[in-house]
Amino acid sequence: MLYKNNETACLKDYKSTFTSNDLDEARHQISNIFKPHELNVLGKGQSLNAKLGWTDFGGTTFIYLKHGANVNIYAEKLENFFLLQIPLNGEGQLRVDNSVIDISTDMAYVMSASHDLEMRYKKNCEHICLKIEREKLEGFLEQQLQRSLNVPLVFSPKLDLGKGSSRELVDLIIHIARQLGEEGSSFYHPIVRQQAESLLLSSMLVGLEHNYHEELTAEIRSPRPYYIKKAEAYIHNNIDNPILLEDLAREACISLRSIYSGFHNYLNTTPMAYIKKAKLNRIHEELKKLGPSQTSVSEVALNYGFSHFGNFAASYKKMFGELPSDTLRKPVL
Repeated sequence: MLYKNNETACLKDYKSTFTSNDLDEARHQISNIFKPHELNVLGKGQSLNAKLGWTDFGGTTFIYLKHGANVNIYAEKLENFFLLQIPLNGEGQLRVDNSVIDISTDMAYVMSASHDLEMRYKKNCEHICLKIEREKLEGFLEQQLQRSLNVPLVFSPKLDLGKGSSRELVDLIIHIARQLGEEGSSFYHPIVRQQAESLLLSSMLVGLEHNYHEELTAEIRSPRPYYIKKAEAYIHNNIDNPILLEDLAREACISLRSIYSGFHNYLNTTPMAYIKKAKLNRIHEELKKLGPSQTSVSEVALNYGFSHFGNFAASYKKMFGELPSDTLRKPVL
């Protein structure tokens, strides 16, 4: 159970704490924990009454944050970290790129490093936050996939706390934060610390929706032999180039026949179908990030080797349930 409306219970679980009514002082201290940002009180005659608690834990930081006034925060892109925010009390709005989301205690929110952010909190809005270094989380994901990431890791912003996996992750965050607040906690032992951090990162990557989720969960369900992983990595690392079967065989150091049988036995597909699906997924990600003023469907398709636009559009619609032009016209998330 979360600490609903209990600041004292929350703050005691953090190694360092800070309180202030001074706007500049609060802005400076909160910037040190997160990043430089604009913090403004909305309306006159209010007491900022900012409260902050934090505990560093390797590449993650557990944070409690409360503003006692109506505030607006503009942080631009997080750049070097991801932020999972769990509302305990209060209301407000998040602007994630061009999408505006109402804050609710039934939801948690994941802000990706590449997202442009603006937050507006009503008086006495309070949160528990988990700040995760981008290098730590993306590096951990690369270890699980056994390949480098071609595009940044991006999470779906909204996290429904009614789902079991979401609640499990929140409960884990609360549990670790409480343990770290205890003097002499075993969580500070290097072995326990490493295991706890791995569990936390794994729970995020498996339990939350993101642009590598399908690939990651497929790997968990059906581990591949090394030569198939090498072939997959080559495909993803060269996705915007023409890829021949001979390239895969050479990279994996096996025969063409073994490439065919390996993809059939372990991935239940053919190499060319896998390449096509990977290219369509990448196009889908690009079209979601861009707008009609920035690119065209034909330009993106050509970049990935699709020259027959009718066949391309049909394959895209079969895979994503909409035409590529529909994806491009949607508001950027």
